[in-house]
Amino acid sequence: MLYDTLFGLVLFFSLDSFLTISEPAHFLFFLFATAVLVHWWLMFKAAEDEFGNEFRTAAVHLVLNLAVILLLEFFILNARTFHYLAAALFMLAVFCVDLAWAGLALRAHRFKAKGRRLAAMRTELRSIIATDALVVALLGALTAAAFLFPLPPLVFVLGFVAIYLFYIQLSFKFQIIDLKAF
Repeated sequence: MLYDTLFGLVLFFSLDSFLTISEPAHFLFFLFATAVLVHWWLMFKAAEDEFGNEFRTAAVHLVLNLAVILLLEFFILNARTFHYLAAALFMLAVFCVDLAWAGLALRAHRFKAKGRRLAAMRTELRSIIATDALVVALLGALTAAAFLFPLPPLVFVLGFVAIYLFYIQLSFKFQIIDLKAF
């Protein structure tokens, strides 16, 4: 319930920004940033479904999840003002925190679950680690290229969108999110 409320607030307070955007690349970036926020919200919901009460009382889990939501808010704020490099750095930080969470959960958490449920949880954590590490490398390379070479904003935005669409595809392939169409 806490995460639903926080994600809802971030989304609600960012929607008015669509009225002030006139540049096409900026509009595309902010629209996609909003989709990124919704994707993370769905991932939080899927994690609740997969892990249930396993992490509900873990303070590290709570702190890292709140950090992810705060970083996503900074990502949205920078996307709103079209500071796309700063937004990308905050998105990189989101992936790094998620990577740290999954690594800590896999290595340090004492699971209550047993058998197949435990195996499924560990498999999902390994999938999260693999996909996050891949996206950190790709998004890090794009961001470094933008810092070193003056990339046109539209090129950067299209690269960001392509990398994140690839991440969305991986999140469905590895069932990090297991939405059904019907």
